[in-house]
Amino acid sequence: MLSRDYLESWERKILETHPARPARMGPKRTANEGTDYYTDRPEDDTVEPGLHALNSTYDACWQSFIAADEDRMKASTQYFEDTGVIALLCCHDISLAVASMWTAGEKQFYVFALLDTSLKHVPSHWRIGALYDIGHQMDQTLKKWRFMPEWLPCLEWGVSIFHAYGHQWACQLWYHPRKSELWGLSDGEGCERFWSELRRLIPGLRVTGYHRRLFILDLQVEHIDEGKHMGMGKWLQGQIDQLQHCLEEAEMKLGDRSPSAQAVERIISLTATLEAQQGNLKDLIAEGNDLVQDDTTASNEVQAEWQEKVRLLKEAIRRLETTINKKTDELRLTDHASASELNRLKKDKWVNIQLNLHALCEQLLKKLRARKFELATLDRANLSCILDQKTKAHVEKAVKNRSGGIDATVKKYNARLKELVALRGRGGIRRDAYIPPMLTMHGLYKLDVDQDIWEDSRGDIADFPDGVVPPWLADPSVKEGIRISQEVASCQQELERK
Repeated sequence: MLSRDYLESWERKILETHPARPARMGPKRTANEGTDYYTDRPEDDTVEPGLHALNSTYDACWQSFIAADEDRMKASTQYFEDTGVIALLCCHDISLAVASMWTAGEKQFYVFALLDTSLKHVPSHWRIGALYDIGHQMDQTLKKWRFMPEWLPCLEWGVSIFHAYGHQWACQLWYHPRKSELWGLSDGEGCERFWSELRRLIPGLRVTGYHRRLFILDLQVEHIDEGKHMGMGKWLQGQIDQLQHCLEEAEMKLGDRSPSAQAVERIISLTATLEAQQGNLKDLIAEGNDLVQDDTTASNEVQAEWQEKVRLLKEAIRRLETTINKKTDELRLTDHASASELNRLKKDKWVNIQLNLHALCEQLLKKLRARKFELATLDRANLSCILDQKTKAHVEKAVKNRSGGIDATVKKYNARLKELVALRGRGGIRRDAYIPPMLTMHGLYKLDVDQDIWEDSRGDIADFPDGVVPPWLADPSVKEGIRISQEVASCQQELERK
């Protein structure tokens, strides 16, 4: 148990290095009202040297957790001499250092005092990882204020896995233990398991004297550690067996996807992209037929722009067709079985309807976006009265035609969905196979983020090279493969450490 004098020396050292967060004044604000500390001044919302995210990201995470809010009491300092216990554990869940808290909340000096006690006993060239509920805040303090610079080369921070999902997404990308090979399969929740072994002492220690309380805690912690040391061999063997099982399972999942299987999936994905592009070309040609034909400069510019769009889209379609034919020929030469599987999939009604469904979804999104743009143009015309009558009439006609095209596309989309529903439970298709929800016209034109139209959307294919949706975004097996690959790397790292 660390002495109070030692902890108070660290408290003074922290206060001398950087100021405490200012206390809130006036009425209480919610996380969405106003800003706090770093984000009060927009010019301060930057990425500090050595850090990974904006100051506002760290501050938003700080507002989310009780552990980060040092002004929030966990126990009353008016009635209790000590308010809690904080401990540092190794990856085997054995305590390395324990401290008794007397403040309202988990202040940073407790964490740094525990770390300093342990780092004194390890070689300076070791790479040490620390997982804590608000580890990102500790990392920010060390680097922003250049506090304990001798720790920076050897110390890495992460967020314990139980609390990681409540952090900002940018914070998770850098501090989540499953996003880095450093942590293996460590979850950082050893302290929670440690507290569960101490909780039986809570009722009695609330009415115990100061020194007797420390004595009992020391005895109990020593007893827990001795039991873990005695059972360490059995614990390690169980951990290794579990790790090997996870590793074998993950490698088996990765191995199931042979190069030929990946080639088949890639061709099917390209086919879906091709159909979407062909639908876009038809719509673009139909738009050209509605263009106002006259000799004005504006009309000529619109006509030239339309012709360029048609040319680029035809070129993209030609490249896609060439790529599909090339990959199909390669598959036929190298793997006849996979080529036969590809032919089967092309004739598969379920697969073909899904491809058509995706193409209709892409067309519908394109029409909805175009309609919103045209309505915005019309609104500006009504407000400024600058557009000439011909252009205004053209826009009004385009909006009217677009509305009819959207209604027709929605009907086709829902008809394809009904065909998919009818196919479920037949020909090897599962009865619970996922099908996107039916689309309704209510609220569809708003293109709100919660609309069902986005459930089957894979983004605007025009945003990607050659108009091809990348597999990491469109292919579920690739997404799963990325996750499994990270799991394999974490298992291997954990086995090396064991």
